[in-house]
Amino acid sequence: MTIAPYILNDLPPLALEDTLAQALDVPMDMVPSHRAVVSHGVWQGNVCMEDVEELSPSAQVQELRLDFQNFFVVPNTNLMDAAKAFQSFGVNYIPVISPENGRFVGYILREDIFNAVCEMTFFSEEGAWVNLRMPTQDFSLSEITQITEVNNAKLYGAFVVYMDEESVEICLKIKSERLSDVVAAYERYGYVVSYESERSERTDEMMERYNQLIRFLNV
Repeated sequence: MTIAPYILNDLPPLALEDTLAQALDVPMDMVPSHRAVVSHGVWQGNVCMEDVEELSPSAQVQELRLDFQNFFVVPNTNLMDAAKAFQSFGVNYIPVISPENGRFVGYILREDIFNAVCEMTFFSEEGAWVNLRMPTQDFSLSEITQITEVNNAKLYGAFVVYMDEESVEICLKIKSERLSDVVAAYERYGYVVSYESERSERTDEMMERYNQLIRFLNV
């Protein structure tokens, strides 16, 4: 699932000529960490609201241009990658930029994305977690899905834990009455099983990641 349903436009981007007083003019129930800045609709970067608060309200946004931060997502970014971006950048606001023309499309908020992730069946359903490692060139989700289903198991979802040019590690959420059979099948096909948890284990690594999302929302 992509971020498309969660893209907002209530808070317009700033223009370079806007004053910092205008930058601080946001709804009372919204405290964005940053705001996007555009010139003729084309994204120029993001201004940090903490920087805005340090200068005179009459100063213009362009006076902070050297301090603009260049993080963004595109409209077809998936929810898991968006959640990871919020954690990586330590922000609660990320602009959505068109990859075709660099124009500002809208923005997403951390709370909306993390709530969506936490409501996904992938996390909320009971099941086992299995991590698989393999050479990057051998990664085939369709093959992994087929192996899973042939062994009478259901694959709820998968996401990439780590990837470089040589290897990739993915995390699977599986429903199976005989997890050992599924794991053995993965190994027969040459996959390295680096982690597995039985359905009853509610304190495993992946549940901790789920709980971290919940805690992060409450900060």
